[in-house]
Amino acid sequence: MKERTTHLLILVLAMIGIFVAGALFDVDHHTVTLPKEKAKAATVGENKFLPNPTMTPGGRFPRVTKEQICTVGYTKTVRDVPESKKKAVFELYKWDRKGDQYEVDHLISLQLGGNNDIGNLWPQSYTTQPWNARVKDKLENKLNDEVCKNRLSMKEAQRLISTDWISTYCMYYDDKQEECKTYKENK
Repeated sequence: MKERTTHLLILVLAMIGIFVAGALFDVDHHTVTLPKEKAKAATVGENKFLPNPTMTPGGRFPRVTKEQICTVGYTKTVRDVPESKKKAVFELYKWDRKGDQYEVDHLISLQLGGNNDIGNLWPQSYTTQPWNARVKDKLENKLNDEVCKNRLSMKEAQRLISTDWISTYCMYYDDKQEECKTYKENK
């Protein structure tokens, strides 16, 4: 009980710290709200491929421009996820960091204008099959390319990846046809 109380206290303090830092430094951020029909809980044991939309609805920098995200090196200038925030994400999801090879991933990637708020972060596996962090990275690169070539708006790319990145992957790629079919059947 004492350990659980300590973990909750750390999480609350981390969230307060994020709020205070945002207020002190006038951080420009916005959390995306998912449509209610898409807000199915995706928790451990149910679906490790998608984040829980209640805990990770997605977040973006509303003032970031297409020109910024299309500039080589942009993500290095805005990436700011300290180890304490990563730990808070794992505690929020109640996932054991050692149980699999995970990264703390941005639901809306930085290269699509996503922010570093805890509401845009979730633990994503490198090893789950067929859907994992490397597959999502491929989609993030594709969506960034589509935005930078004026074939997709940044806002639409953010919506697509935050609503259901797997369905979006299936729209753009045909290398996982059977997996996409199974995913769609089980949605």
